[in-house]
Amino acid sequence: MKRLGYGLAAAFLLIPVGSHLATGSTDSAPPASARPPKAELAPRAAAVRVHPTEPPWAPVGWGPPVLAENFEGDRIDLSRWAVYHDPQGTHPRTRKAVSVRNGVLRLTGGVYGGEHLSGGVAAHYAQTFGRFQARMRVERGAGYSAVMLLWPTRQGDPEWAEINFAEIPDPLRGTTGLFVHHGKDDKTSSRSIDGDFTQWHVFTLEWLPDRVTFFIDGKAVWEHTGGNIPQKADMHLALQNDIVCYSKDQCRGEGAPEQVTMYVDWVRIHPMSS
Repeated sequence: MKRLGYGLAAAFLLIPVGSHLATGSTDSAPPASARPPKAELAPRAAAVRVHPTEPPWAPVGWGPPVLAENFEGDRIDLSRWAVYHDPQGTHPRTRKAVSVRNGVLRLTGGVYGGEHLSGGVAAHYAQTFGRFQARMRVERGAGYSAVMLLWPTRQGDPEWAEINFAEIPDPLRGTTGLFVHHGKDDKTSSRSIDGDFTQWHVFTLEWLPDRVTFFIDGKAVWEHTGGNIPQKADMHLALQNDIVCYSKDQCRGEGAPEQVTMYVDWVRIHPMSS
């Protein structure tokens, strides 16, 4: 799918960022205008296991957390997070789909005011390079994709960039995609990882100038060292339960659940150590 040219707004509401297909070839650079869903899968890693319930661990070699979010209280902290509201957007979203309860962020796709809408949030804080981590799971259901990604404040200024460390349009939640995008021509590198993502897992992204490493439950599942690693963009962490229809099996249809929720337990963001 063509990357959307939307940026983050430094306000309570967020102009929604784009996402892309859940499958794709590795290190490809197709024109942005030629991005239909692809049948072939990206290289696939071994399945991951369910991660036990435990608090986030302190990483070695990184600075102290600049964002440590446990989603306490009964509403999201707007001093830390921008909430999407764009019911007419490519991925239509409403602030009503975002809630916090029992220490968990909930992004619930469903019918709001007669329209199928979902929700998302993005951290106000942005940085270049660093470690990004979240504990997440998502319910089964066609027509929705749980996505955790980095998106710049202004796409294309100073560079075009996007990194996705979870993207799960698979209705059964048996596969997640990992993606690195760079450049106006959207050169893309990707991997597909098997697992049961209806269960809790800890997803971690380590973004350095010479490599991007993806972890699930503390295990490195992909280290990317290609030439398309973003170098200059200041990136925000975005959490999205996107409405999608990338293929017939992924589209919402008869028998789909009335609601599909993405759950996020906690978030940690660490800068590079000085």
